[in-house]
Amino acid sequence: MLPCAALAADNEVGIGYSPSNLSDGYTEWQDLRAHWKRRLEKGSWELSLLQAHRFEQDDTQFMLGGSYPLSQDWSVNGQAGYTADADVLAEQVYDLGLSRFFGERWSVSLAANLATYPGDKVYGGELSVEWMPRPFRVTAGLLYGSLQDSGHAWSQLFQLDYVYGEDDEGTLGIGVITGEQPERITADQVAVSDADAMFIGGSHWLTPRWGIDYRFTQYRRELFYTRDELSLNLLMRF
Repeated sequence: MLPCAALAADNEVGIGYSPSNLSDGYTEWQDLRAHWKRRLEKGSWELSLLQAHRFEQDDTQFMLGGSYPLSQDWSVNGQAGYTADADVLAEQVYDLGLSRFFGERWSVSLAANLATYPGDKVYGGELSVEWMPRPFRVTAGLLYGSLQDSGHAWSQLFQLDYVYGEDDEGTLGIGVITGEQPERITADQVAVSDADAMFIGGSHWLTPRWGIDYRFTQYRRELFYTRDELSLNLLMRF
């Protein structure tokens, strides 16, 4: 979330709902999420909860993450997640990232992640470059994913955001992802397949305390399904 007039607050909480409509006989997905983010003197931490309904089964995932500035030009971030039953979500999730800032306009980020499923593991990584010629922000990234004892998957990300308002109270963006990605495509199967996504969304702070963010995404999983997802979140800072 970009800074705005409400940034002076140390806490941000949010609650969101994401319904998805799937093709080819798949049942609808529904996600409920909540988060609490706390700004510290240096860095921040975030606790989040995801309640997912997919393949007619339910899972609850807990995530704890944070970021910390190593210097004026470097920062590190990470998160870890756990799902008790792992019927539809990853049993464990780990992410670790490092960012290098070049003034106020450029940054480069490198991240590695691991997701474990019953009987399988997905290894991943991301290299991204961000350019911020205000009021725009351009992001380009290379994504990597691999199933344990299986082939590799590469995909590309491009995103363009527009920042508006005197106090940066809103954003509007569009993006695409193309290539191959590993994903849990049934309750019992994780697979690598051609996967494209197009999304449009943004955020807007209605007042210094209350805000919303929204996003519509269309995923296309070759040989499996097309999924349309709408994500809505209500945010409050205090």
